[in-house]
Amino acid sequence: MPVAKNERNCFVEAKLPISAVYENLQFMLLNFWFKIFDRLLIRIIKYKKLEFKEILNYETSNQFLRFSKSAD
Repeated sequence: MPVAKNERNCFVEAKLPISAVYENLQFMLLNFWFKIFDRLLIRIIKYKKLEFKEILNYETSNQFLRFSKSAD
């Protein structure tokens, strides 16, 4: 918690204005949603990369099979 000095030079707990609390809350919520979106995006990208590799492996194996059949 923020600490401030009062007129008697004693340390007291500082009261934040409501607007500062609201802005802090907005920032925390925005940060939270960005983290969720970031993790979701990373999962989608990893899944698409895996899917692309499987398709690529399938196509190269089909090309190899076609090549080996044409060689026979």
